[in-house]
Amino acid sequence: MLLLVLGVVGGAALVAGGIWQRAAGSTSRVFVLVVAAALSAAYVVANVIGLLVVASATEPVPGLSRVPWGLWVGTALGGLLYLLTLVEGLTALRERDRALEEWMDR
Repeated sequence: MLLLVLGVVGGAALVAGGIWQRAAGSTSRVFVLVVAAALSAAYVVANVIGLLVVASATEPVPGLSRVPWGLWVGTALGGLLYLLTLVEGLTALRERDRALEEWMDR
């Protein structure tokens, strides 16, 4: 039950962070993307901890037959969101630097 609650709260936090970064202005967007990357990383860690907890039984591949697919999907999607957030953050930094260079050239 705890893992389910953690998954729902983590997913809701990722959705809120995504909406927040879209609504943020250009000056605060980089900060919001850093927060969204941290949320994505925490979501991946929570899913990996869930996988480790479920896999604690004694089997040839411990717990693999009992692992909820949601944890695997959460780990993969969280990792993908983390990478996308980092790419978007680097793009936002590049745009900000170009704007600053254009402003300084005036």
